[in-house]
Amino acid sequence: MANVNTIYARLTNKVLSTANSETDFLAGTAATDYNGSPVINANTLSKGSIIRLHAWGTWTNTNSSGNQFVRVKVKVGTTVIGDTGNNGSALAGSTTDAEWHFFAQITIQADGANGTGVCDSYLENVESAKLWPNVPFSKMAGLGTSFNINTTQNNTLSLTVTLTAANTSFSLFQCSIEHLPTP
Repeated sequence: MANVNTIYARLTNKVLSTANSETDFLAGTAATDYNGSPVINANTLSKGSIIRLHAWGTWTNTNSSGNQFVRVKVKVGTTVIGDTGNNGSALAGSTTDAEWHFFAQITIQADGANGTGVCDSYLENVESAKLWPNVPFSKMAGLGTSFNINTTQNNTLSLTVTLTAANTSFSLFQCSIEHLPTP
């Protein structure tokens, strides 16, 4: 079994409560907000390498008159490799602390300057009774779609969140990124 290298671990909570503002949940100050780095160093990925991103938190909608939506994207550099879309997942009105989990797995299919990868990911709402329309999870768009990645240079991972309306907050409590070397 290959060694699993944790390359990033979140140390502080991050809360987004501003509508229509895309915010990177991995960003912050090294050694204060996180250990490690969301950067995958040059020449560390090869054909068959796997990157896994796990994140957990809660979501609150204090708007009693309607459902609120959240949009989550995972990116390598500026390339979006997973996206829930504008109406990716909804939370019913007057709901507090609904738990969510995000998972992404990136597999490198070819390495080098013209490398390719594939990403499968999902945003799972753990408490389906608090959702609208009571759906337990929202799969990311573009599942299994290949993307270009230059493995000979540093590549920064991002996990961005956008709220579609005010009176909503989306909180990150834990996050880790793991690199599974080629078997």
